[in-house]
Amino acid sequence: MELFAYSLLAFTFGSIPFSVILTNLYKGKDVRSVGDNNPGVTNAWKIGGSIFGMIVLLMEFSKAIIPIYLAIHVGNITGNNLILICVLPILGHGFSPFLKFKGGKALSVTAGMWLALFGIEAFLALFGSLAIVWTIQKNDAWTVNLSHLALFLYGMVMDISNQFFTLNNFLITWIIAALFMAFKHRKELSELPKLRNIKRDFRRSV
Repeated sequence: MELFAYSLLAFTFGSIPFSVILTNLYKGKDVRSVGDNNPGVTNAWKIGGSIFGMIVLLMEFSKAIIPIYLAIHVGNITGNNLILICVLPILGHGFSPFLKFKGGKALSVTAGMWLALFGIEAFLALFGSLAIVWTIQKNDAWTVNLSHLALFLYGMVMDISNQFFTLNNFLITWIIAALFMAFKHRKELSELPKLRNIKRDFRRSV
C-alpha cells in the first residue's frame, strides 16, 4: 500500500506541466507554440529568458527529486521498488494526463532523477559529457542521448551505487530511461549527427 502511494505521488507530480503553467502565467503564451512544440524547459527558456528558464528547469528537476527523496527518506523504499518510483515521474511527464497524454521529452526530469539518486557524481558525469558532446555536434537529440550514454559508461566503470540503489538497479533504470528518450527523439535520431565546424564557430565568436 505504501509503495502504491509513493508510486501515485511520483507519477502525479511528474505529470504536472510546470513549463506550460508557468509560461502561461508569466508570459500569457503556450510554451508549445514555439521551437519544436515540446512542453519543456528549452521552449520556456526561449519565451521567458534565462532567469525564467532556470526557474522552470528547477521545477522540472523537482518533479523527480521530491518523490524520490520522500520515497527513500520517509518511505524507506530502496532497490527494485525504488526503480518504479524513479521511472514514474519520467512517464508522467511524457504522457501527462493534464496534457491529454501528450507530454514532453522529460530530459530535465530524467536528469533530476539521476541527481536525486547520485547527487554531484551524476551531475558531473551527465552535464560534463553534455558540454563535451554539444561542442562536437549540433543535433540536440544526439547530444542528450549520447550524454545519457556517457552516464551509463561512467556508471559501469565506476560501479555507481549506494546504500539504497545497487549497480543492477542503476542498469535497469538507465535502460528504461534510455528507451524512453530514444522513443521521444525517434524522429530527430533518424538523422545522423551533425558535426560542428569548431574553427569556424570560434572565429565567429571572436
